[in-house]
Amino acid sequence: MKINFLKNIKLKFTVWLLLALSLVLSAIFFVERKQSQKTLQQVVVKIQNEYENYFIDEKDVMKLITAGDRELIIHKNYDSVNLKKLEHRIEAHHFVADAQVFKDHKGNLVVDVEQCRPIARIVRNDEIGAYISDQGTTISTSEKYTARVLIIDGDYTRKMMQPNFFSTVEGQPYFEFLSHIEKIQFWKTQIAQITIDRNGEMSLTPQLGREIIEFGTPENFEDKLNKLMVFYKKILPLKGWNTYEVVKVKFKNQIVCERSSTI
Repeated sequence: MKINFLKNIKLKFTVWLLLALSLVLSAIFFVERKQSQKTLQQVVVKIQNEYENYFIDEKDVMKLITAGDRELIIHKNYDSVNLKKLEHRIEAHHFVADAQVFKDHKGNLVVDVEQCRPIARIVRNDEIGAYISDQGTTISTSEKYTARVLIIDGDYTRKMMQPNFFSTVEGQPYFEFLSHIEKIQFWKTQIAQITIDRNGEMSLTPQLGREIIEFGTPENFEDKLNKLMVFYKKILPLKGWNTYEVVKVKFKNQIVCERSSTI
């Protein structure tokens, strides 16, 4: 009797479990069916401006979604909208780093756009310059917005303008150096411009102070920056901000300071 009782309990439990599962699946099917019958009511564009970049706006995104107003999106059926296609279309824009497109329960199409973040700007006299992004890519400048970032000029920038330069063996050390400057608030604030000669040697122009810093190539840049920090923390407080015209940290284990001729 006890065995039959346990069997009856297990049977009832199985029946209730199957019934509950059937109800859940039916509810899901009903919701999906109702969703498929809905049409898109509105496009909600969210542009991430965490770093206060304004290279692309809502109007630009809408043109990308509608292929320049050639494809209508409002009142289209949910199932007829290819979300991945829209994401790829938006991400093809040179100022877009990432795009997520999805539908919400209100019948809206939500477009979440992450902009490219520039860390430096290449300036050239003989041609249009470019931005260097935090992903190591070069992106064209914008007529709409100018980012306040580190300026780079000099003969060597011709190489930097080449596609995928910063992923090469030669270009990667420069990108690592620029990324380091961007991450350290003191250097990001203090270094205003970098001039790179045809041999790849850098001269830094500070925001404060009249000295030109001969930095050399980016190899061992952390050691060189440590020496430069010694200059700012220990030498300048004693000698004064306008005492030196040239500071050289490119030599191993040396800081060479050349006085201003007017001192």
